[in-house]
Amino acid sequence: MRRAALLILLIMPMVTYAQNVKLINSSSTDWSGGVAGHAGTRYTFTIECSGIDKTAFSLDTIWIGNDPTRLLVKIDDKTAFNTVCKAGKKSIVYTINVAVDRSFHSSVEDPYSSGNKTIKTAKPPVKYKGVALLVYHYKGQPCYYAIDKITTKYPSISYP
Repeated sequence: MRRAALLILLIMPMVTYAQNVKLINSSSTDWSGGVAGHAGTRYTFTIECSGIDKTAFSLDTIWIGNDPTRLLVKIDDKTAFNTVCKAGKKSIVYTINVAVDRSFHSSVEDPYSSGNKTIKTAKPPVKYKGVALLVYHYKGQPCYYAIDKITTKYPSISYP
């Protein structure tokens, strides 16, 4: 009986190879300039997904604070993308590039605004602590991964 239980415990991890999402690298760079009052932060996140059915996995959105960004994965060299995918035999590595604009216009109305004075406040689908929240779908179900820290902080860039 003990041998059977031990054998089941040893074989179980091979049968139930669970999905695993982990942060490989994260970086940020603050920027300012271009137009007076414009500033923001550019983020790069490298995420590895292993033990997944690649056909049942898709990235959806990344939240930084209350700012959502839809993730568009680069496929066949399309130009509109913010995420690059490298698929291996046992894992997929995604490199996500996203920018958060903190621009403000103190005395002049934003020339690009539509004149609508109401500001819609967005909220992430779940509460999280950290820098960002990655929303992805696996087998049709929404899943969440909180990115808790920035591993590399680059010096600020000031554009003329």
